[in-house]
Amino acid sequence: MFDTFPNAHDGYGSFVDLESATVADAQSFFERYYAAGNAVLTIGGDIDVAEATRLVEMHFGDVPASPPPQRPDFDEPDLTDERRSSYVDRLAPLPAVACGWRVPDPVSDFAGYLPYVVLAEVLTDGDASRLVQRLVQAGPGGHQHRRLPGHDGRAVRDPRPHRASPAASPAAGR
Repeated sequence: MFDTFPNAHDGYGSFVDLESATVADAQSFFERYYAAGNAVLTIGGDIDVAEATRLVEMHFGDVPASPPPQRPDFDEPDLTDERRSSYVDRLAPLPAVACGWRVPDPVSDFAGYLPYVVLAEVLTDGDASRLVQRLVQAGPGGHQHRRLPGHDGRAVRDPRPHRASPAASPAAGR
């Protein structure tokens, strides 16, 4: 779906990568990414600052300083057409849908990125979200699959006129 390595590779890694990695590869990865320069320590709650500082110094004081790793370039060339892909996971317990669209870089254009965060929340966050309502709770053609009190569980037609959602249109994701 993407063209550049930072975006196109499986962020979780793959067994092919793990099985082909050498001990030197693993050591290099550990030194680069599991280092003080790439760490964030967050402490929250009703704490005693002096005691928290003492504990941080006791547990992390001997970790050597290091520069942060170089941030990859996430820029992608412009899309020239719609892209779709599917993957069948024989071990998946339930079907899933993943949709994506290109957004501004949150580091260099945070104000431009924020509307997409709001859009993602409206579309996907919780049972009341737009995509959950249309893809999970309503089947094809708007049929509701929730059991109604006193109903035998057969599909009930949604009385609202069916409208295609923007996520289902060919222009989505461009």
